[in-house]
Amino acid sequence: MSSSPSAEQSARGRSGSFPANFLLGAAALTIVLAGMRGIQDIIGPVVLAVVLTVTLHPIRMWLEGHRLPEWACYFGRP
Repeated sequence: MSSSPSAEQSARGRSGSFPANFLLGAAALTIVLAGMRGIQDIIGPVVLAVVLTVTLHPIRMWLEGHRLPEWACYFGRP
């Protein structure tokens, strides 16, 4: 048998202990949430734009598929 640790043991040693990983994850989550709260004036309109785009895209495709005049299915497309 070799004296080197198995791959499982070395992977376990690199991952750190559960409490340390938990604290690191909690700290990262706290920083991300604080950052999001700091830029909430930007995040709100961006999320609204994404929701409206996802909601209205099928309607535009349906209008184009039914060969309506271009002005009737134009939602800001160049």
